[in-house]
Amino acid sequence: MFYYPIMLNIKSKKILIIGSGKVAERKLKSLIGKGADITVISTEISDKIRSFSKIQEIKLIERQVDSDMMDFISSFYLVILATDDRSLQDYISERLNEKSILYLRADDKDSSFISPSSIEMENLCISISTYGKNPGSSIYLKNLIQEKLDLDNINRKIGLLSEIRDLIKLNYDEISDRKKLLSEIQDYSIDELYDYLSTLRNRKA
Repeated sequence: MFYYPIMLNIKSKKILIIGSGKVAERKLKSLIGKGADITVISTEISDKIRSFSKIQEIKLIERQVDSDMMDFISSFYLVILATDDRSLQDYISERLNEKSILYLRADDKDSSFISPSSIEMENLCISISTYGKNPGSSIYLKNLIQEKLDLDNINRKIGLLSEIRDLIKLNYDEISDRKKLLSEIQDYSIDELYDYLSTLRNRKA
């Protein structure tokens, strides 16, 4: 496989979604709240997409997309192609690939990246991908993880461990000491982590 797993920082990045169907709606929903500068262009903008613009400012352009718009399309950091016109998507994706611009196709053709099925929380993101071979399996595994693991508890623990890590860095100069301490507390309960955090805070004071 040629895909490299990565978490992409899209804050203030210009992202274009071409299309306004169910797939475009799902992709747009996944981008909401991540600080991106989002534009949606389609012959007709769906009511669902218009409703998202009440949550976050989104530029909506209602017009036909054609090959003459490549200068405009190429001005974006990332492009999501979610139309029913495969020949148009073939043309746009080829041009974007030549310019090394990230793009995702909602059909079965190759894209420059894959959007995995994800569980997103304040301190935790779990992503599952089958490399596009069977998206249904990704959804199945996502649901299985949510069913079997107490993700709320894990999310809280990671938040506490983050605070503890910052205080350990202030209290201990040796990297080996920091790693040892952080390793020792990974299995602590929430209450034990709160007690440990309180001890570090008092030491700092």
